[in-house]
Amino acid sequence: EQKYKEIGQVRQEYPYVMHIFKNSPLPPEILKGLSVALDDFENAPLIVRSSSLLEDRMGTAFAGKYKSLFIANQGSKEKRLAALMDAIV
Repeated sequence: EQKYKEIGQVRQEYPYVMHIFKNSPLPPEILKGLSVALDDFENAPLIVRSSSLLEDRMGTAFAGKYKSLFIANQGSKEKRLAALMDAIV
């Protein structure tokens, strides 16, 4: 349904959709995986990169259309995990 909405309507609904994403909990298995990743990477900076299945397809130029977020990955484990989760959602 989202694919066929007018761009004005998509822009109008975007803040609500983002609110839902930001306020929805991640599944416990995802949180555990992120926690393990933070342990593995220690305090090294991280980049969270969005992607698409279309990005690397032949005949489509989606490279550079998505976002990369730089995470300092400093501070307590809780603070680092919160920053990582915020970048993901």
